[in-house]
Amino acid sequence: MASLHGLMSETAKVELERLPSFVEECSMLYMPHLGYLLGVKTWAEGLSMEEKQLPDMKFMFQNNDYIHYKSKGCEELDVMIGDTYPEIVAHETRIMMRLTAIIMDNLHTLAACVDACAELDCLIAFAKVAKEFSFVRPNITSDKIISIKEGKHPLHMLTCDNFVTNDLESSGEDGCVKILTGPNSSGKSVYMKQIGKFVVMK
Repeated sequence: MASLHGLMSETAKVELERLPSFVEECSMLYMPHLGYLLGVKTWAEGLSMEEKQLPDMKFMFQNNDYIHYKSKGCEELDVMIGDTYPEIVAHETRIMMRLTAIIMDNLHTLAACVDACAELDCLIAFAKVAKEFSFVRPNITSDKIISIKEGKHPLHMLTCDNFVTNDLESSGEDGCVKILTGPNSSGKSVYMKQIGKFVVMK
């Protein structure tokens, strides 16, 4: 399909030599389902149907100032190359149908692979951020304990030059319920969100 333009240009040059001398220019074009056609620019105004007939040419139709014919060169291209575009579409359709059938047969395996890739992508993001900002991996315990030393909110620290680190001790000894007080804009919400993100990111 990509090489058709050059091939059609060369065919048009050959066809021009076969045409009567009063025809000054022509072009080759491809139309799906009609194949290859030779477009000849009208050589006079008000041509009758008989005057439009050319030797060894089959009149097809006229579009504006171009008359389209089926020539010997067009017929050769039809036989040699065929109706290219519909064949390409049909071939693509066959490939897509085979691919769809294979995907459906292996849907559970592909879904598992997608889930694994999503988890891996998340872990890579965690690892990249941890390395860039010197985060440390928490020690996981089954006890009801949250112990944070010099915690930083992973988002607010990017927008604040002097982010103040925060500690938290939550356990049976230190109490599991906390009352947080302070004036407006003192950082209460950031502190609570920070702890929530630590729990999620563990």
